[in-house]
Amino acid sequence: MNPFELPEEHFLARKDVLLWGIEDRSLAMAKFAHETYEHRDILIDAWNFCCYDLIDAPTARLDHLTKVGYFPWAEASKELDQALSLTMIGHYKNAYDSLRRAFELVVTGSYFVLDDIERAKAIAWIKSKRGTPNFKRAVRYLLKDQTFKTCNDECKWETYMLELYWHLCDVVHVSGTRNSLDAIAPSFSSINGIHSLGFHEDSCRNALDAFIQTVRAIACTVALSNPVLLVGFDLDVKFGLNPPSSGFFYPGQAELLRRLIVEQFQPFMKRLADTDEKVQSLTAWFNSLPDITTEQIARQARTIFPT
Repeated sequence: MNPFELPEEHFLARKDVLLWGIEDRSLAMAKFAHETYEHRDILIDAWNFCCYDLIDAPTARLDHLTKVGYFPWAEASKELDQALSLTMIGHYKNAYDSLRRAFELVVTGSYFVLDDIERAKAIAWIKSKRGTPNFKRAVRYLLKDQTFKTCNDECKWETYMLELYWHLCDVVHVSGTRNSLDAIAPSFSSINGIHSLGFHEDSCRNALDAFIQTVRAIACTVALSNPVLLVGFDLDVKFGLNPPSSGFFYPGQAELLRRLIVEQFQPFMKRLADTDEKVQSLTAWFNSLPDITTEQIARQARTIFPT
């Protein structure tokens, strides 16, 4: 691009400036993520979880689905995807906005499916007639649930959650010069007052670190909200082509979830998976089911794929 040959019309010129170098910086980010980034393996794990598994995390209980459906977890997955896309094209600071929204959504979903939260409140939120619960208050309210409370008593879950949230908020709300646009997402140059982005290794690394931290906190939250996710089930053996719509993980999904849980929660999560009464009851129920037969699978196939 020749800066002296930009169109006179402002937005046509802005388009040219914004497109300039986008392929180069995207390629630079991809190479950095795959070849240089210190946490590339857990980064891929985090992406796989938020892309393929997060939507399966909420229980399929009818009383839960009639409150918020799958919206908080599905929307969080989209925000996490957006955060990576923004990072890839150099919009590092904007990525933190998406990360914070994803974090808030999962906590909000976990809050609304609590048994003592009125369905009317959840419905009002879903219909955009009620504001999103304050993050700090929602986290503290979750401590009324025994699983969250025990985890907090033993592992300081609330502190873990709030420290990450305040970090994201510091960037989003520009807490001083350390969280300014120039510090978080420095531009490559300015042409006619239009900032041209460039790949910046430290900014990219920090954004990817924040992405991993956010996904790991989300993984911890959904595991506490629905502990049976920590135990993988061979759903196809029992249900064939019609497994539960959500609320259960296959063995590979459960393994990935456990791998994403940060070290300070690992002993608690293992004990939760091994001893929690609800987990044991669901495991016993699953094991008591007869294996699906070939004939039953054939009938399912005819229903799903009628000729």
